[in-house]
Amino acid sequence: MLCVGMTCVASATAAEFRFSDPQTSVGAEVDVTAKVSSAKALNTIQATLSYDKTKLRFSGDDATGGDGTITISRNDENAGTTMEFNLKFQALDEGTTSVEVAKVDGIDSNGVALEITPGSSSVSIAEGDKSLIQEEDTSSA
Repeated sequence: MLCVGMTCVASATAAEFRFSDPQTSVGAEVDVTAKVSSAKALNTIQATLSYDKTKLRFSGDDATGGDGTITISRNDENAGTTMEFNLKFQALDEGTTSVEVAKVDGIDSNGVALEITPGSSSVSIAEGDKSLIQEEDTSSA
């Protein structure tokens, strides 16, 4: 924190948003791990992630969304210096694709804004069994 005269300015806390780079095959489920880490304790993370919906179908876990966009949000005063999110997908087509950070915000345990360096996941999808691909449930309950 920098104080000049009577004005105090808190500098942003540096953090990194990183992903695993998994390999899978068409029709199989694949987990992508997203991790935010910082030298200081974290409190809140909110992020919007994007992915290619022709290659991957989001099926849940630590986030909400679908159709190419995922939202993750966590507020945990006891998180420590790392927050981890497990994102589950089904592979739809061969090739290499990514899960990327479209937007991310957060604060540390002292209420100071995080300056987050975003990353992306490279997901390699090999030939597989398209008969394993589950149809999306588009019915309205």
